[in-house]
Amino acid sequence: MNLIKKLTSNLTFMIIGSVIILLIIFAAVIDIIGYRRFTHVYTNEYNDYAYRTAITAAALIDADQIDHYLEVGGEDEDYITTKDNLFILANNQGVSVIYLVKPDPDYKNFTSVFNAVSDDSPYEPWEIGLRRQTTNEEYEEAFKNMYENGSEREVVVRTENLKGAQPHITSMIPLKDSQGNITGILCVQRFIKDMKKQRIGYLRWIGFTTGIIIILTIIAASTFLNTQVVRPIKRVTAEAKRFSKESKINDKPLGDGISRVTEISELADSIDKMEMDTINNMYNLATVTKENERIGTELHLAALIQENSVPNIFPAFPDRNEFDVYATMDPAKEIGGDFYDFYLTNDHTLALVMADVSGKGVPGALFMMVTKILIKEHAMLDKSPAEVLDTINDRICSNNNTNMFVTVWLAKLDLRTGNMVVANAGHDDPVIYKKNGEFELKKTKHGMPLGVRKNRKYEEYEIWMGPGDKIFLYTDGVHEATDGSGEMYGMERMLASLNEYKDRSLNALLTYVKNDVEVFVDGAVQFDDMTMMGMELKDFYSGDSANEEKI
Repeated sequence: MNLIKKLTSNLTFMIIGSVIILLIIFAAVIDIIGYRRFTHVYTNEYNDYAYRTAITAAALIDADQIDHYLEVGGEDEDYITTKDNLFILANNQGVSVIYLVKPDPDYKNFTSVFNAVSDDSPYEPWEIGLRRQTTNEEYEEAFKNMYENGSEREVVVRTENLKGAQPHITSMIPLKDSQGNITGILCVQRFIKDMKKQRIGYLRWIGFTTGIIIILTIIAASTFLNTQVVRPIKRVTAEAKRFSKESKINDKPLGDGISRVTEISELADSIDKMEMDTINNMYNLATVTKENERIGTELHLAALIQENSVPNIFPAFPDRNEFDVYATMDPAKEIGGDFYDFYLTNDHTLALVMADVSGKGVPGALFMMVTKILIKEHAMLDKSPAEVLDTINDRICSNNNTNMFVTVWLAKLDLRTGNMVVANAGHDDPVIYKKNGEFELKKTKHGMPLGVRKNRKYEEYEIWMGPGDKIFLYTDGVHEATDGSGEMYGMERMLASLNEYKDRSLNALLTYVKNDVEVFVDGAVQFDDMTMMGMELKDFYSGDSANEEKI
């Protein structure tokens, strides 16, 4: 049981498993499409062949003599010659039977005129003048279309309810006399047993080819993941553990060709830089004699690391014109527990994160860093927001000795449609602006914060955005900011401030809200982190963007 649990939580297992499932679905779709297309093409080929045979047979029959043949009961030299020629044609063309019938006015019955059965056909030939009931309504409809609607060609394919007969296709044409009147229906029947054999072979070939592709894909994916993802991550993890014990810079930097995956390469560079910065600061701290200065230096270093852990270069996506994102973070202390994040999980999906850790200072910052990394790690695996929160909550609860928790608002926006799927773990509701409207609070049901209780299932809801729409995310440090008398800034003031600058850029909008809060508190001590993020959808993604996310 532990082995299964370990495998299912393994990154390589999850990715390769997802690839296998997608390939199996792809193979099934290809098989179904191929089966139907093959059947359609093969049936059309049989129909055309039978139709051409019917045209040839029509040229052998004197349509003006049909009634005469019936009157004399086939005792006519011309009739006998024609019948012999039809027998020869049936054998040469490999069809089961060529027959000419004269339907009754109601098409329920018909009278046989010619019936030429090939040598390998199981049928017994009908005598001239034999009356039979029309096989089924499909044949009746075909007769009617030719007599009443002017149809020059009909076809009936029978594969079921054959009462022991073989599956076959019957191509029919009207036989017309010299005056253009229909004197009978000429039918050519051909067995389609070869189609099943060919179809089975075709499907086997598709299945074999698809299986080879799946195997090669698994091998390629496994090789790539091991060399470019799993092993580099293990190296980064091992280096972090080594550095935490030895506090010495590695002789060979991690960033030297560790992986072609951009995020992993950047992580390795960050570890290298962190080690260098940490060692440099350790040497600097050694010269500091006062405890307060040492603590201040450490806090400053932590603040720099925290500041660099969230996106802080704007515009964040200079090559993308469909949307804009801007964010600010002002810790109450030198380092805080709030964080935000945004990134493209693929070329058309934008992930937005706003979170608030229960603690402040160094513990809150560490908890914040772990949570931020976990969210991005699982969001990049194409999980839904609720699935991401479910997984991370269980991870945190399994090893949360500090009993800290974090509220998280997580969304994935499909830039092609404007559909935003959201999951909320106890965080403040977003504020939505619809084009030419007002900023309004989007009240929704909240789940429990992450880290409180294990095995919680988070719900999702949707927000539909269109060009010109905006969303404003924040932590409680904004609306709970207090002035000297203890009065809170409040949601109403925040909404009023947003609507005052609703038509301005995101940078100007967030700056105005921040300034408005500072004017309100009038120098009062800030007790909570104040973090804000805005996103504006400018246009839908059409797939023409030059900046595609590298994974």
